[in-house]
Amino acid sequence: MARAGVDHRRFPRIKSDVRVRAMIPPYAPAIDSFGRGYDISEGGMAIYVPLELAPQQEILVVFDVPPSRQRLGVRAVVRYASGYRYGVEFQSLDEHDRSELRRALDDLSVIQNFPSA
Repeated sequence: MARAGVDHRRFPRIKSDVRVRAMIPPYAPAIDSFGRGYDISEGGMAIYVPLELAPQQEILVVFDVPPSRQRLGVRAVVRYASGYRYGVEFQSLDEHDRSELRRALDDLSVIQNFPSA
């Protein structure tokens, strides 16, 4: 049984607010919609997008990695769904994209922990 307030995730989550495009890929043309991404980690992110998605569904998530603005297109699996809020787990980060995401998350972590004036 997990204790309240303890996060047992593999990767730390970083608060963010980025524009995302979610696509259901096997269809031509793809079914897609723009939305918002938040709580990004090296393993996935939370998204809000007006599409009907189900747990275990594979999607493509495209977003600009803050603060570098490098665009990533990542295959993901929906792990959590509540209304139009979804938790997705990244499935296909190559080493370059993983390294870029890791660097950006480190930068965001420093920015968020910097004391404000």
